[in-house]
Formats: sequence, structure tokens, C-alpha cells
Amino acid sequence: MTGSLAGAAMQNLVKQYPEALLSLAFFIASTVVFFTPYIRSLLVLSVLFFCHGIAQGFTDNAGTSLILSMWGDYASTPLNTVHLGFGIGAALVNILVGQFLGEGQLDLSNLNLNSTMQNLSSLASTNIKTPYSIAASLCLVVSIGHLIFTISKYLTRPQTLQVQQVNYSVVNTTPVDDIQSSHSQQLPKLDSCCHLYHSVFMSSLWIVHLIFVVAIDQVFAKFFFSYMKLAQFQISTKNASLGMILYWLSYSTGRAICAVVTLFLSVDVTLSIIWIGGLALAITWLIYVWTIGLSIYSLFVLGSFTGLIFAPIFPLSFSFINKRLNVTPLMFDNDHMMGAISNVYRLIDGKETEVTTTASKLIQCADSNYQVVLKLQGPPNLFYYGVFIDYEVAKS
Repeated sequence: MTGSLAGAAMQNLVKQYPEALLSLAFFIASTVVFFTPYIRSLLVLSVLFFCHGIAQGFTDNAGTSLILSMWGDYASTPLNTVHLGFGIGAALVNILVGQFLGEGQLDLSNLNLNSTMQNLSSLASTNIKTPYSIAASLCLVVSIGHLIFTISKYLTRPQTLQVQQVNYSVVNTTPVDDIQSSHSQQLPKLDSCCHLYHSVFMSSLWIVHLIFVVAIDQVFAKFFFSYMKLAQFQISTKNASLGMILYWLSYSTGRAICAVVTLFLSVDVTLSIIWIGGLALAITWLIYVWTIGLSIYSLFVLGSFTGLIFAPIFPLSFSFINKRLNVTPLMFDNDHMMGAISNVYRLIDGKETEVTTTASKLIQCADSNYQVVLKLQGPPNLFYYGVFIDYEVAKS
């Protein structure tokens, strides 16, 4: 949220130097991710994650601004292609991190810290530093790449400014005043207030639309993992992680399909088809939840179709509104803040407060020779693992 607010305050900087801002954001992310496994203090870890959130806000603002400025009305396919990496990365992280986690789990239903600390030595074989180092290296490579583009753009800009203007008077001999007068006679005069009201109405409608879109895009994955862990389904953490991998793969598949489809169909038609499919999916969810009843297989299938259908809506919405309004960094900053608010509400409203409090007590009692892996009611995403003691804190 802070990163989005900072991006809104620096609109001109985001427009003029998006590559430099992306390079800075990925460098911050690389630094935070690399040092996370070595932190022994919850306060320091919170500060690092705050910096990582700022970097993510910068990345969203600068990346979206860069794509929209490069592709304009044809940004739907590039946006879907760029956002395709989000689902692929989430699926790969589920697989990557799982290889470095121990088999032991801590039952949080019993908050006896003495018995918990006695079992730490047997659960201290996990090397979580390796996946963090891999992720940090990837962020550093991306940061260097954007830095190269920034320097290249800066060096070629003086040459662009030195290009002489061409005299186009020989091409068109019609006076400009005559063209403007004839054009004004053919088209009706539009009141400037109508343009203002139209822009305000479209912007407000877009913000309301994105409140729900971002809520689904940012929160559903966390909700889905927690929902699968309910006692009525009796799904183990390993199978729940498999369900999340299926969700993220279908998530990426949906965006890949729409990236190709938008080459042949307009954004309006594509969005209409997706929303019809989303309505049918919502009805199916209601029928299974309230009438038929959910099983493990139906839960996996419905979760996969949810990722497949709803994943393309987020990038397509930007392309849709970009054709009708001049999208500025301030406008899509509102969208990114919606996602941050959605995640904050999930932390306040859910049961994660209990898990976080328990983890804090464990950290205070932990020996500095151990490392902690915290999994706070979410998918096994790399950035959900705060590293202090080498065991897995799983929801009971």
C-alpha cells in the first residue's frame, strides 16, 4: 500500500523513468529475500517485509505504466503475457520450497511451548536458505536487466533530440484554419462538462469493478488453501499444496489462453465471454456448496476452473479501460491499494492472529542456532515463510 501511495505521488517519475524504478524495486526485493533466512528478530523481519511491499508496489506501478505506454490500445496481450509469470512462479515456488522443508510439523492446537522447544532439535535439518538464494538471484538478474535498459535509453535520448524536424508544408497545401473550420462544422460541439462527467463516471465504475476483481485475484488463493484445510475435508498439507499447484497452473493457463485469444478477438468480446463463464462458475460453486456437497476432487476441479476463468480479468480490465480513458499512475495506484487493503482485511478478520501470536512466542523462546519456518494459513508461497526456527508451523 505504501509503495502504491509513493507511486501515486511520483506520477511524473513513474512515467518518465519506469525502467529505473523497476530496477530499484527488484534490487530491493533481491536484498530483502536474500537476507530473510538470516534474520533472528521478528521486528527486523517485519521491516524487511515492509520494504518488500514497497518494492512490489513500485513494480506494479512502473510495470503497468511501461506496458500501457509501449502498447497503448493493444496492451491486452502483453499484459496477459507479463502477468502469466505470476501464476507460473507461484506454482514453481510450491514445488521448490517443498523440497527443502522437513517432514515434521508442529501442532498449534497445543500451545505448550516447553514440549515444543524439546522437539526443535529433531526438526532442524531443513535448509531454507537455498530457495531464498535462488529467488534473490532471479530478482537481481531482472534488476540488472532493467538497469541496462535504463542506461541504454538515457544514452540514446540525446540522439533522438538532435533529429531535425521535417518540413511537411509540401505535403498538404490546405491552410490549417480551413481544415479546422470545416471539421468543426461537421462534428457537433461537445460541452467540456460532458467529458468531465463521463471521465468521472467511468473512473468510479472502474474502481468499483476492480474492488471485486482485485479481491478475487489477491485473496482467493489464501482463502482456498485455508478452506481445503478444514477438518471436514481431511486433506493433508501435502495434498492441499497439490491443490494450490493445480490452481496456479490453471491460473497461468487462463492468462496464456487469453494472451492468444486477444490477438483475434477484441477485449470487449473476450471480457464478455469470461464474465459469462465466471457467472456459470459461481452458480456451480453455490450448487456444490449448498446442495450437492464438496469432495476433494470437486474442490480441486472447481478451484482449477476458478483460476482458469478469473485470472485473465485483471490484465484485461486495464486494457479495457485504457481504450476509454487516459490511464495515469494515480488511477492504477488505486487498484493496487485495493489488493493491499484486501490482504490487510484478511489478516485482521481471519484466524491468522492466533497463529502469528503463537509464532512470536516461539521465536522469543528459540535458540539463536535454530531457524524458523512459519506458514501462516496461506499457500506455500516463498514469501509466506519467515525464517527463524527450522520446523514447519502448520495449521492444526
